[in-house]
Amino acid sequence: MTTDNYTNNFLYKLLSIFSKENANTFNIVQIGANDGKTNDPIYHWVMDFLNLTSILLIELQDDALRLLKSNYSNHPNCKIFKGAVGSNELISLFRIKEEFHSDYRGIIANGITSSNRD
Repeated sequence: MTTDNYTNNFLYKLLSIFSKENANTFNIVQIGANDGKTNDPIYHWVMDFLNLTSILLIELQDDALRLLKSNYSNHPNCKIFKGAVGSNELISLFRIKEEFHSDYRGIIANGITSSNRD
């Protein structure tokens, strides 16, 4: 089991136990949601507990937004906001050019986005 799978399974079990003890709705905000599914530690739990979750997904990249909307299309309490969060009114984001995505095997290259060009 990889570290990511271990972390995802642990988080899933932890959230499941917590949700059984608390009947309230969980309000979740995910900044930089990307496609909302790949390498996302909460996706499966959120989708398994639709009635207990209300989620706001924030993503700026158009290509990721299309996938995000598709991946969360069945969630009744999901809002998606196109934007970024930063300390200034305007933020510059840098990402890996699409022609170099294949160099990042096993990594979602469009998920590597930063306000720091380095």
